[in-house]
Amino acid sequence: MIKKPIFTKLALGISSTLATVYLGISAFAAHTLSIPKRAFNPAAVSAFSRPPIDVEFTTSDGVKISGWFERSPISNNANNSKALILVHGMNSSRTKEFGGKFPEFAAAMVKRGFNVLLIDLRGHGKSADARFTFGLAEKNDVLGAVNWLKNQGFKSKQIGILGVSMGGASAIAAVVDESEIGALVVDCTFAEVYPLIQREWQSASGLPDLFLPSTMIFAHLFTGYDLTSSKPVEQIKRISARPVLIIHSAIETYIPVSNAYALKAADPNAEFWQTTAKLHARNYNADPQAYVNQVTNFFNRSLK
Repeated sequence: MIKKPIFTKLALGISSTLATVYLGISAFAAHTLSIPKRAFNPAAVSAFSRPPIDVEFTTSDGVKISGWFERSPISNNANNSKALILVHGMNSSRTKEFGGKFPEFAAAMVKRGFNVLLIDLRGHGKSADARFTFGLAEKNDVLGAVNWLKNQGFKSKQIGILGVSMGGASAIAAVVDESEIGALVVDCTFAEVYPLIQREWQSASGLPDLFLPSTMIFAHLFTGYDLTSSKPVEQIKRISARPVLIIHSAIETYIPVSNAYALKAADPNAEFWQTTAKLHARNYNADPQAYVNQVTNFFNRSLK
C-alpha cells in the first residue's frame, strides 16, 4: 500500500517527461520546417536583354516583397498594355524556379510583347523573412504585386498571373480575392496540401507519423494559419468565370497529375495542357518553345 504512491509519482514523472520531449520535438520540427530555404542568383539578371527594374512593395499584412519588372521594348503591339506576374514555388525564387530558367522564361515573354513582373514570395529570395503557409499568406504577396502594377497604370483585367507549384496555390487564392484579374496559369500545383504533407512527412522531418498532428498544431501557432486549409481545389471553383490554364506533367511524381485532374474537375471551364516533363516544376525546361507558345497564346486570348 505504501509503494503505490511512489509508483504513481514515478509513472506521472515519466509520462510528463515523455510529453515534454514529444511536444518539444514537435515544436522544433514546426519551427524548422516552416522556414523557407533561401536561394537567389544575382547573375540570373543576364537573361534579360536589358537590366530589369528593381521593385519593392509592402503587402497588406506588412511584409516587404522584392522583385524585378521589365517593360516590353516593343512599341505599338497588341500586348503593350498587358502585364504578367510570375510566381515561384516553395524554397525557390524569381531566379531559381524552373531550375534557374525562370528569368529566361520571363525574358521570352517580354520578347512576345508582355510587361513582366517577377516576385520573390515572403521568406524567399530577397523578400523579407517569413514562414511559408502553402499559399494562405503568400496570396497577399501576389495581391501586392497586382496593386503595384495597377499603380503603374495597368488595369486589373489586363493582368495575368502564372504561378508554379505553391505559387499556383498563392495565385488561385489571390484571384479569388481580386475579382478583376484577367487570367491565370497554374503550373504543377497541388489540389490540397495536407495529403502532400502526410506523404512527405517522414522524409522531410525524419520523424514518425506520430509527431505530425502535434507539429501541425505548432505550425498553426507559429504561422497564424491552419496549413491544412490550403485547398486550391476548393478555391478554383470560385473563379470559374475567369480564364484558367492548368499545366501539369503526366509523369512527375512529386505532385502527381491527379492533382491537375482534380483542379480541372473543379473548374470545367479551365484549359488543360499536359506535358511529359520528368521532374516537378520542369514543364518549361522540357520544351521551352512549346511552353512559351502555350502561355503566350492563352494570355493573348484571355487578356483584353
